[in-house]
Amino acid sequence: MFMKTKILLVLLLISLFIPLAFCQEKRSSIKADVDKAVKEALVENKNEEFLAKINNILDEKLTAFEERFEIKKENLAIKESMADRWLNILAILIAVFGVIVPIAITIFTVFISNKHIKELSKIEILRIKSEKEFAELEVLKEKQKQEFNNLKEKTERQQKEFGNLKNEMNKTLKEMKKQAAAVKESAANAAESKRKAEHSEVMSLVYSYINDKKYDKALEELDNKVVKGSYESYFYKGYIYGEQGKQEEALKMYNLAIEKNPNDSSIYYNQGVILDKQRKQEEALKMYNLAIEKNQNNSSAYNNKGVILNQQGKKEEALRMYDLAIEKNQSNLSAYNNKGILLMELEKKTEAIESLKKALEINKNNVDAYYNLTEAYLLNENVKESCDIFKKYLNSKDSYIIYNDDYQKWIQALDKAIAKGNDSKTAEEMKKLLNDSISNGKLIKKERDK
Repeated sequence: MFMKTKILLVLLLISLFIPLAFCQEKRSSIKADVDKAVKEALVENKNEEFLAKINNILDEKLTAFEERFEIKKENLAIKESMADRWLNILAILIAVFGVIVPIAITIFTVFISNKHIKELSKIEILRIKSEKEFAELEVLKEKQKQEFNNLKEKTERQQKEFGNLKNEMNKTLKEMKKQAAAVKESAANAAESKRKAEHSEVMSLVYSYINDKKYDKALEELDNKVVKGSYESYFYKGYIYGEQGKQEEALKMYNLAIEKNPNDSSIYYNQGVILDKQRKQEEALKMYNLAIEKNQNNSSAYNNKGVILNQQGKKEEALRMYDLAIEKNQSNLSAYNNKGILLMELEKKTEAIESLKKALEINKNNVDAYYNLTEAYLLNENVKESCDIFKKYLNSKDSYIIYNDDYQKWIQALDKAIAKGNDSKTAEEMKKLLNDSISNGKLIKKERDK
């Protein structure tokens, strides 16, 4: 009897706990399926917005299911508590009444178990529905993924087409800009050519007027709108004012020319010439140095610098400047003449003659060379050569002058030659020719500029 009671108790306990365990297993299975589906969706789809939407839906389904599962669990707990109480009662009844009551209770327990099974069936149905919903969501996901891929392909295709179109447009725009630049450059070149032609035409008139010493007309042309305000207009106005003796105006124009073209050596050279005429030797030297700095081949600047240095008593430095002037321009007549004069002062008469003869080789009509060579031969006691050169000087086309101090030197040299019997006849002839030329006005005596 007692053995039967123990068996019934065991059966009763199994009937109570099996439904609860089964329910717990189903819950774990459903949760695992949900987690798996979410993970697969996260792995397969990179569209964050779409994944977030799917994840929210799954969370809502799982939450609802868990809520219903918890309710079932609570019901089972209540029923388990009730079963414990019934077990106690059953033990008492068995002790009192035997097996009749336990059989009835067993039947009741089976009834309760069937009810639990029904509940589990409902949970299973819910799981199946959830799996169906997961499947539908999976289909939706695949559909969205396909649409996304299609959209992506379409976008990439449109981007490629846009890129090709953009390249074509850039190419066309570049070509149009190139053509526009060419047209603009052509127009600018045409305008510049026209301006240069007009400028050259005006400047040709200016040069012509300056050569003819028609300075007023040259100034009128330099005020022409084509050249007015240009470097050339200021430069040649400075030159004209210098020729007219308007030295301050000339310096002002040269300063304006320097503003237009500060690297032109000729401007500084011309300023040096004017300052030299004003007896401003140091300022003139500064300008000649600037002229040389801007153009180391400016032969005239070296020559004029040599003249000032000679006047300052710096004979050797002056001679070096003349040599540099000749080195830079072997046709510089003034440099050869100035070198010849300086060599005579240094008592280097033979070298002086050679320098002056070189000047005549370059230009046979150079009056200064004839004049200086006459003196060089005479002081070197070459009376015949001096007389021949003097006759050529008198027959030159330019006006004739003789400086008072040179006249005195020439007369003394001729008297010395006559006294020594050194080609005295030629010396007397030259002396007579010299005095007759002064008497008849062919030679004009004047003081040397200091």
